[in-house]
Amino acid sequence: MLTSDDAVQCDSTDWIDCIDRGGLTFVNSLTFEVFIAMELEIRSQLQGCKPVNFLTDIAPTVKNNEDVLFFWSMLSSNWDEESSTALFQMVVDLWLTVRGYSYTSAWIEKYKVSKKISTQKSKGIRKQL
Repeated sequence: MLTSDDAVQCDSTDWIDCIDRGGLTFVNSLTFEVFIAMELEIRSQLQGCKPVNFLTDIAPTVKNNEDVLFFWSMLSSNWDEESSTALFQMVVDLWLTVRGYSYTSAWIEKYKVSKKISTQKSKGIRKQL
């Protein structure tokens, strides 16, 4: 078990090794950079409060982002072009779907707090909106 002093001294790789119980899938640094670049682009697109559809509004900007394409090209340099393009489309769409659910649940919680809505014996939020 790590104490707080030990945890501060561990860098992220050591921390992952300490908490790994055999079920984690490790990614290399290039894959991590692809995910970070996608996340930064998503956050820049969500600065406004307007409703967006992740797969139709945000996906094209993520797929054309210079940083995302740069890190993906480095990651997939040994793959054939057709497989790389197909896998890139699937990874971006899946990432946007997963992150979309996360952002949506955060927005719903923010809405509940701002309106101080009790969720017991009330209509669903979708029906109220």
